[in-house]
Amino acid sequence: MKKFLAIVSVLMLSALVARAEVELKTIQRYPLGYLPEQFCTNGLACYYVSGNRVLNYVNIDLLRVNGTVQDLKILPTGTSFYALYQNRKQVPALVTDNLFGKAILSDLNGPHPSCFCFSSDASLILTAGMDGKIHVYSILGNKFKEIKTLDEQAVCNVISISPNKYYVVTSAGSNLHIYNYDTAQLRLSLAIGGSAKKIVFSSDGSMMYVLCDNSIIRCFETVNFTETQQIENLGDALSFDVSGDGKYIVVSQDHRISVVNTYSPSRRQAIEIPEGGVTEVSFARVRNGSERMVFNTSSHMVFSELTGLEANYTRLMKEELGSR
Repeated sequence: MKKFLAIVSVLMLSALVARAEVELKTIQRYPLGYLPEQFCTNGLACYYVSGNRVLNYVNIDLLRVNGTVQDLKILPTGTSFYALYQNRKQVPALVTDNLFGKAILSDLNGPHPSCFCFSSDASLILTAGMDGKIHVYSILGNKFKEIKTLDEQAVCNVISISPNKYYVVTSAGSNLHIYNYDTAQLRLSLAIGGSAKKIVFSSDGSMMYVLCDNSIIRCFETVNFTETQQIENLGDALSFDVSGDGKYIVVSQDHRISVVNTYSPSRRQAIEIPEGGVTEVSFARVRNGSERMVFNTSSHMVFSELTGLEANYTRLMKEELGSR
């Protein structure tokens, strides 16, 4: 009860005082040796893509392929990264670099993948194949075993799985397809009026956020997948991420990062990045449990902290009441 009353007191007090502006506090800037096309971060691990290369933020070559790297993801455990690339014959393939060394994932490349994702517990890798199916593999060290197939009947450009592994979501054309993971059956299809560029679930899996190619972020609750709101007027939104408590969204644009309060989208703040070249932005949880914001410019990888963010008291109260 004391904890609940403390949360209520802070919530009431915060409504009475002037809200502090969100400010960007740079912690470290690392000069990049190559033009970054995309990057991926997991805690202290941060790798970026430039052409046929994957490099870390101090410009050490981690991987070179005979083709072009199209996507890069770090396994949630941080022990390895996976790169989707297209060789000079325009054939896509997955490659990994981990404690076992570089390896082409031949087990996963029968149906050439168009996109892929991991489960948040790092036990599964899902690939959307050029054969129009979703292939689910268990990850056992450097071995992979196909355990399930979902019949997508389309070539997808984005795939994601909810943190609780209840749902698999794919984007094909202007539709989202939502599958029940356990039954491997299509639950529903949602028309979103454009192609999805990125799909992000909240850390508790209660919300799904979709950035469309028209620069609108569409927000859905995950009980019935009802749309709760649309976040518009984001300029040319390139990428986005959601804070761990689900209260804030950060959106990358060429010379700007927008910080949006998900509970009141009109409350937003633009942080100008004069250097420009921003393509991606991400929240990264570090060892002490706090979050850092990581973004790239045309010549630097920037690790930063956003000050002035308010806690998600709505979720805190819900969790406190739920624990009783």
